[in-house]
Amino acid sequence: MKKLFKILLWLAAIFFVMFLILVGLLCWLFASILDKKPFDVPFRVPDMQASSSAMKKLNIADKINAMMLDGTVGTGDKMETIVLDEKEVNAILVYGMTMDMAAKQDLDRDLKDIMFNDGAFTIMVSKKIWISNPFGQYLNIRVVFVPGIQNRHFYVVPRSMTVGSLGLPESLVQGRISNELSMVEQTETGLAVLGIISELKLEKGRLTITYSPKKLVSYINENSMGAGGLLGGGLGGMSLPQEE
Repeated sequence: MKKLFKILLWLAAIFFVMFLILVGLLCWLFASILDKKPFDVPFRVPDMQASSSAMKKLNIADKINAMMLDGTVGTGDKMETIVLDEKEVNAILVYGMTMDMAAKQDLDRDLKDIMFNDGAFTIMVSKKIWISNPFGQYLNIRVVFVPGIQNRHFYVVPRSMTVGSLGLPESLVQGRISNELSMVEQTETGLAVLGIISELKLEKGRLTITYSPKKLVSYINENSMGAGGLLGGGLGGMSLPQEE
């Protein structure tokens, strides 16, 4: 009986230690991933010169209008390329965020910043949680990734992902991203984008878009869209601030 009692005591002690370890791990985890404040990102304004330059490159409406009016689309499928440098891409991103903030009038929105640097996009998100706890109220998530289009497929290569001070392995999200992109490719919009844009490539210091004006015109005609279309309306049609 005494031996059985000792065994039970040992088991109780082992389970108690395991419980303390588990509680400690959970406390460490929450302390690592939660912050008391959201990302503090300084307010940025678009670079006026870069904005003007980006608009000129992306505003293909006049070209598309001319092709539609005079029938010079042609039988061939000549590809054209737009190249944006880092300043131009960031000017578009900053302008888009500024307009979105003004439209929603939401200074405490989740998306805190997005930028293009060193051949990759960086997104910073602060998600507020409403569960009271001693560690913090914000999940600050920072993701660095390289998106693109090649061989009629979307791809995203994650470079890093951190939640609070905890770094997560890229392989943890790569599979989920691949599954999501596969589904997007089968949608009407996904198929249209892949049909028009043959390559979207990010390199250090620049973003390159290779597209088919002929297929863009066909898409516009089929969907009765304006001359901006899928590419021009989404990018070139944006009224970026002009250089004085």
